[in-house]
Amino acid sequence: MSSITVSLSRARALSVGVAVVCLLGACGKEASSAPRSAAAKAGSAPRDTYEMVSVVRPESLQQYMKRLRFPYDLCAGQAKLQGQPIKPFPAIPDDFVVSRITLVSDGKSFSRSEVVYSVTIEGLTPETGCAAKLESDVHTSVVRDGVQLRAAEAGQPTEEPLLVPTQAFKDEQTAGYTVARTVHGVALKCLDSKSVAIAAGFASDSCIVDPAVARIAGPDGDPTLAHQRDIAAAAATGAIMVLEPVSLKVGHKVDPARFSIVGFK
Repeated sequence: MSSITVSLSRARALSVGVAVVCLLGACGKEASSAPRSAAAKAGSAPRDTYEMVSVVRPESLQQYMKRLRFPYDLCAGQAKLQGQPIKPFPAIPDDFVVSRITLVSDGKSFSRSEVVYSVTIEGLTPETGCAAKLESDVHTSVVRDGVQLRAAEAGQPTEEPLLVPTQAFKDEQTAGYTVARTVHGVALKCLDSKSVAIAAGFASDSCIVDPAVARIAGPDGDPTLAHQRDIAAAAATGAIMVLEPVSLKVGHKVDPARFSIVGFK
C-alpha cells in the first residue's frame, strides 16, 4: 500500500449545506490581490473587541476512531499473517479534538488561528510495521488594514495578500437565532426547530454568540457560528461532529502583535 494521511480536518468542515456561514467566520469574501494602500482606501467599520476559543470534536470518539483506524487495522492484520512486527497505533486522548480555533479581533483587525490534528500513516505496509503517528498543523489568517494574509505553521506567508475590506456587523442575519442557550459559560442564540437546517436533520443546536453579549463576526460582517451539532458530518467521518465554544473574552485590550505574520508589514 502507498503512504496515506488520514486527515482529521475533514470533520471540521461542518457540512450542513444551509449553514453556509463559514466556520467561525473564517472565509471572508476574497477579492483579487491588492496593495495595502488600496485596501486602506476601502474603509473599515470598527466592531467589538473579542477573543473566542472553540473546538471541533467527535460526539462519539469510539465511532470516530473506528473509521479513523480502518486503514491501519487492515495493514496490521496483513502484518500479523506475515509474522511481521506491528507498531502500535498512537494513543488518542479521551478529550481528543479535531481542531482548536482561536479568533481574535480588536474591532478593526482580525486573526484566525487553527490547530488541526491528523493521524499520518507512513509507508502503510507490513514491512514498515504499519507506522502511524498523531500530528498537528497550524494555520493562521490575519486581516489588517483591509488586507488578508495566510500563513502555515512555519509562520511564512502562503499566498499573496488579498483585499478584504471590513464590513459592518450584519445584524439582519441574526434574526433567525432566537433560542437562548449557554455552552461552557458562553451565552448563545440558536436556530429554532423550524429552521431549514434543523428541520431537515442536517444539524441541531446551530448557534451564534448572543449579539447582546458580543457581535462576533469575521471581516465580512457575517455572524460567526459558535456552536453546532453537525449530524451530516457522520457520513464522512463516522461520527457526529460538535463545534463548541471553550472560552470568550470581550471588551479587553488586544496586543497588536496578535495581528502579525512574518513578512506582513
